[in-house]
Amino acid sequence: MSSTSNQSGGNSWTDEPNRFYPYASHDIDVVPRHRQADSHNRNVASLLASIGAFAHQIPKANTPGENPGDYTIEELNRFDRVCNNGMTMDDYMRFHSELFDEPTRETTAILHLNVLEIEEPNVPNFTQFEDIILSTFSSTGKVVLFLIVPSQSTIDAFCTNAVAYDEVKDILKALLKLLSNACGKAFTVNLRLRIPDGFHPDPLFMALFLVAIIQQRGKYHLITPRQILEYKLWMIGGDIIQVHDTYLGQLSIPSITRFSHPFQVPIPDYCEYKLFEKKGWHVLDVDGDGHCGYYSLFLGLRNVGIDQFHINTADLSIREGRPLWQDQVIALRERLKAGSDELLEEVFPKGSPNRSLEWWGLELGKYTDEERDALSDSFLIPNCRTQSRYFSKSFRTNKAMHQYHVDPYWSCLVASYVFRVRVVLITRLTSPKENDTNEASSVVYSYNTRIFEFKSDFESSKDNYVPITSCAKCLRINDVNFHSKPTIELLYTTGFKRKGKGGEDDSHFLFLRRIFWTKIRPNLSRLQEGSR
Repeated sequence: MSSTSNQSGGNSWTDEPNRFYPYASHDIDVVPRHRQADSHNRNVASLLASIGAFAHQIPKANTPGENPGDYTIEELNRFDRVCNNGMTMDDYMRFHSELFDEPTRETTAILHLNVLEIEEPNVPNFTQFEDIILSTFSSTGKVVLFLIVPSQSTIDAFCTNAVAYDEVKDILKALLKLLSNACGKAFTVNLRLRIPDGFHPDPLFMALFLVAIIQQRGKYHLITPRQILEYKLWMIGGDIIQVHDTYLGQLSIPSITRFSHPFQVPIPDYCEYKLFEKKGWHVLDVDGDGHCGYYSLFLGLRNVGIDQFHINTADLSIREGRPLWQDQVIALRERLKAGSDELLEEVFPKGSPNRSLEWWGLELGKYTDEERDALSDSFLIPNCRTQSRYFSKSFRTNKAMHQYHVDPYWSCLVASYVFRVRVVLITRLTSPKENDTNEASSVVYSYNTRIFEFKSDFESSKDNYVPITSCAKCLRINDVNFHSKPTIELLYTTGFKRKGKGGEDDSHFLFLRRIFWTKIRPNLSRLQEGSR
């Protein structure tokens, strides 16, 4: 940045280094304290990029009148331009009006005027204010800001990119004349700040940010990249953040506690799940007590707006709430057992053409009718008169009870059928490296993604219908497709961490909640955000 001095009657901006801050100042919050904070505490640059991608894609994907949050196409396009550093003059004028119609101090006026077109009797009464922050466009369409202090007869100019004197000389001449007539004295013009080209890719946004700094007498030479990003996020408003998040799912992660969901547990080593974080998911872990698949389904159903098995225990103690959720586990097991029986007896019964299709063996590992008919057996313990057996220590540790843990693939298929949702299950297979040293770094992961889905018209082609699609990678379907049908995304971990006895990785379910748009990295820096 540079500071210059130019007396009225000069003919150029004269560059001199700025070595001091010229105003009385105090510590400020550029973003108001009452702002709506991001409940997920996300990287600000990444969140802005995600909202920009969301606003860019939705108008193309949705039919007219179906935009989320009742935003118009014009409003979504504006969010797209702001978040992607491409504001137009119309955007600037709109935000200037919304942000600065009511200055923080009654003694300050914040105006945008075309100085060259002001004629009597439309000249503002400059004398009633202690200072005036005037925004105008140069002859080449660049924003120039003037801080006018009538009591000191000074005009300080601020430019958010390189502005030649010839671009503003006519404006300055007209402004000096207006002020001289209004105040009865001559004014001095100082070029106080010129932000160099390339400092920020959107000089129109920087002009709005600079107005906010100037009106609070903030030390603009000490601003940080984070302050700039946080101001932009605040400027576009909390509502679009909420709409963005709701489009990606209805489950509120910050509202989940050990009281509201006693089965939720912290992730012991998030480094294990960096791939999923990079793909824009937040990973939610649950108790590994043999019911992890059902706990994850609870979260998934809630995320798509199905509250049939949701209960509110937020105001109860864990001791009071846990048994209520255990009741829900049994209820979900019973519902899936009924759905499994229906699939095996009515939809794909023994002897039906579908039973001869390869997917039963390739995707489920069930090659005979006897194996397939036994799939329903995993949901409920036969002749079990008390549900406490499901939640005893032996249920988790006794291998004979493992057959009643969640069958990862059949359970997802049944849930897809029962709730008419799409279930995406990503399986992470852990394998030890050849030079196994029994350390965490000595494992490798491979991935497979299975998509379980019963389309609305599948009954018409059920003899040849294949309800599972799989691919040998960690797949995140695009967000518009994800939103087109209620979709539950789960992670299933299995495999071996090391060779030999006791080397098994936990066979465990976790829930995946989208918090970023597709292909938005969760740790963008300010530099990366600015170069998009």
